[in-house]
Amino acid sequence: MRARTRFFLAAIVVIFAFRSALAQTTLTMVTNAPGAFSNAIQEIADEFMKEHPDIRVEVIGIAHGGGWAGYFEAISVRIAGGSKIDIIRVPTEGQRLFDSAGMMIPLDRYLQSDEMAAFLDDVPPALLESLRYNGELYWLPFEFNTVVMHYNTSLVDEAGAAYPHDGWTRHDMLELARKITADTNGDGIVDRYGVEVRPEGFAGYVQWIRAAGGDILDESWTRSRLNEPATLEGLQYMRDLIWEHQVAPRIDDLGNYLFGNDRLGMYARGRWEVPGLLASGFTHFDIQHFPLWEADAPLYGHFGMGANGILRDSENPDAAWEFLKYLSSAESLMKFLQAVPTGLPPLRSLWPALAETPPNNWQAFFKALPNAVPVYSPPSYPDIQRIMDQAVLEALNDQAPVRALVERAHRQIEAVLSGE
Repeated sequence: MRARTRFFLAAIVVIFAFRSALAQTTLTMVTNAPGAFSNAIQEIADEFMKEHPDIRVEVIGIAHGGGWAGYFEAISVRIAGGSKIDIIRVPTEGQRLFDSAGMMIPLDRYLQSDEMAAFLDDVPPALLESLRYNGELYWLPFEFNTVVMHYNTSLVDEAGAAYPHDGWTRHDMLELARKITADTNGDGIVDRYGVEVRPEGFAGYVQWIRAAGGDILDESWTRSRLNEPATLEGLQYMRDLIWEHQVAPRIDDLGNYLFGNDRLGMYARGRWEVPGLLASGFTHFDIQHFPLWEADAPLYGHFGMGANGILRDSENPDAAWEFLKYLSSAESLMKFLQAVPTGLPPLRSLWPALAETPPNNWQAFFKALPNAVPVYSPPSYPDIQRIMDQAVLEALNDQAPVRALVERAHRQIEAVLSGE
């Protein structure tokens, strides 16, 4: 009798488990980075599943080449191939691409609770507005980065100079770069430079152009601004740091003058640079906001932000929202940024936590936000980036006058934007 009872109880457990499995909703989230990045999000998903046993979440990090364009293409190929994807993590550079293609679900209908009102109030307006398209919010912010100037405190001390101060200008930067640049062993070859410039977008020419008061595209991202004087001035200054002032290494020598081996005094980067420096034992550095163009000029900047959204083809949008909301909570954001400390938390209430690790002047990461804009990201971003990268590379290699290269890039970008 007891054996029969145990049999029936076991059968009931199996049937119940089977029915529960059938009732369970499965969500798939795709990110651009396998390894630590996607693993950290999966750990948050595991905690979510404990609270929501009826929802299963799988986080997939896609390995890809070709920069952001390669990632966007990889997502599109998976969707076209029939993969069921519910949530995607996309940087600023691709958000407009997915929005304009009608691939994302507007989130406004989910944002009516007091809980979400408090969340949105904690996000700086510039970040939040960048996630809207045609007046609707399609993404929730996850992490972001701004560009600041990192400087080697030991080299500044050795040069007998003062550290970059709040309100410093490009003229102050140039003076400091001249003091740091040196032929330290007397062989007639400069083996330490004051600053570097790179033919890269986000931490390179975009920031220099913004600092000068110019931009690559207009606010609507439909017209080129490359041929405007301020934009030209920013690019010309980058070139002159190498060829006229001779305080920055030439492009083909960048690998020989690294910040982490004390052969470079300053370079422009975001917070993504900090973990690598600390892991290598390099702690004699700090940061300051990007230099003002002139003493009375505004502090212009830009930002890039990773954000999460729900695909319109999701078969379980309500369940996807529950996980998206959980992933965007202050607790989840802190867990992620502690595991992957390469970005900045989008909630202002979490910013003081950065004081726990270098750099000391962590507030500088946020100084430019009042006048910051998202890095230009129209649907044609990959084509425009290729045009800009090539023009700036030629300018920094002094292959042609900057004005001629800018005019060429301006015409090419105008043709891309007009669909020619």
